[in-house]
Amino acid sequence: MKNEKKLENDKEILTKLLFDKYNKMLLTKQEFSFLINRSIPSIDRDRANSRGCEYIKDAGKVYYPLHAIIDYLINTIKTYN
Repeated sequence: MKNEKKLENDKEILTKLLFDKYNKMLLTKQEFSFLINRSIPSIDRDRANSRGCEYIKDAGKVYYPLHAIIDYLINTIKTYN
């Protein structure tokens, strides 16, 4: 239970930080690429292979919702002791 509370708190903090920085709830693939330090072709390849972050496609453009980015970051961060 304690870990679930910490996880929810971390998500809230990340949401606030990202929203304060970008002032919107959807990031372009260029912004997402910069944020996670990966190239656009790598992100495109992940999307084509049904991997990576959840996205929305609108009028031929790809957007990444903040909540999906946060889930992606939390699930892909590796920690070492």
